[in-house]
Amino acid sequence: MNIPALLKSRMVVLAGSEDYLIRRTTSDLLEGAGLTSDDFDIESVTAEASSVPVNWIGSAGTFPFMAERRAVVVKSCQRAKLEELTPEMVNGLPETALLILICEQEPGNDRDAGSKAKKVLEKLCKATKQTYLDFKPDAKAATEIIRAEAQRQGKTVQPAALSLLIEMSGGSASRALEEFEKVVLFSRNPQISESDVSAVVVASRDWNVWKMIDALAAGQVQESLNIRKIILTGKTKIEEVA
Repeated sequence: MNIPALLKSRMVVLAGSEDYLIRRTTSDLLEGAGLTSDDFDIESVTAEASSVPVNWIGSAGTFPFMAERRAVVVKSCQRAKLEELTPEMVNGLPETALLILICEQEPGNDRDAGSKAKKVLEKLCKATKQTYLDFKPDAKAATEIIRAEAQRQGKTVQPAALSLLIEMSGGSASRALEEFEKVVLFSRNPQISESDVSAVVVASRDWNVWKMIDALAAGQVQESLNIRKIILTGKTKIEEVA
């Protein structure tokens, strides 16, 4: 991620389902702007607490007190009145402003609202030449992140175990990291094995769909029915998973 290039923007939208990558990019942006988490020139709000975009613009446009940039981080911005955020408002931000909008993927019935918000923000960024980043599950990126985390924890991971972890996590780096924490606590060996992953990791629903199909193809009807029960207990609509 080219943070200096991103910091040329006055507004950065971070969207998608990869919570970990969004948090890391937010932290990198603030650090790159010379700000720390408890800095006076950082304001962090949620859309529930401040749903009017003009307030974000006003705060971000305030001249910084003890830094070069004034940063405003808005979490769950998809729940705000984004239609009130106009190109004129964005273009009016001073060069000292850094407005970071986090557009999270909504679960279940609110998913359409989240998708609509992403389209609105992407269109706005194109119109104002600001930055829009959509973080989607990426198996390659997830693999590198888990390798780095294993090294930090003083562990190594068998290639087959790493592949299995990524597959069971649906290619999501955020979910793989959450599951990897459990694997590290479970395994007493310096190297993580496939059996460690199989014993602890809770598979994503899309991975279970393929596992159910494999069981059916192999004639393992009861196994496929057991997996079907697991799939149906999730919160996501079964049509979306399929």
